[in-house]
Amino acid sequence: MNYFTPKLYAKSNSPDYQEVAQAMKEWAAASETYREYLDKLLTAMRPDLKEFALIASSQFHDAEVVLNQEQTADSIIWSPLSPDDYQKDRRVRFFTICLRTNDSIANVNYILRRPLSHFKHREGVFTGSVKRFWLYDEVLIDPAWYETMRRIAVQPGEPAPRPDLIHCILFSDGLELNLPFSEVFHTSVLLSAVCEEVSRMADAES
Repeated sequence: MNYFTPKLYAKSNSPDYQEVAQAMKEWAAASETYREYLDKLLTAMRPDLKEFALIASSQFHDAEVVLNQEQTADSIIWSPLSPDDYQKDRRVRFFTICLRTNDSIANVNYILRRPLSHFKHREGVFTGSVKRFWLYDEVLIDPAWYETMRRIAVQPGEPAPRPDLIHCILFSDGLELNLPFSEVFHTSVLLSAVCEEVSRMADAES
């Protein structure tokens, strides 16, 4: 996390009022800086990825994580744009996360360019609860993309390739996920619709 850091989040939940007040100022500044960064990045993103980035930041805050899982396909792919120092294992990888908000169930499926990375932050403010909640996220240019651009000669007059993206997510238990994705697919369904369908099926079986 570059903007909504675990350290700043912990500071904003301090028992010290003055420290919280200072953290709120820093949080407001971080929010403004990230929004300026994201606005510039959105202009270089495909429409579907742009839509997802806006949905994630506005709708997933405080959503409960119902399921999260990384999977690896058996097939192997090769990308000529990948730097030599990328993982030699180029199998297709997927990451799925299912979230429950106040009124819906959301499923997000990523196709990853390489294995995800994760960190476990130990600040005391993070809960030890069995349940995990989505706190904050950032969509950033993948640092590895800059290395790729250094290795690829873009001819004068040619448009620069769209930047590779990485989705960074901070959760309530201190887990931080970094997902270097090439594609993302998002679906959601209202809980009321699910309940109505379950009730209808139960009535049909009775």
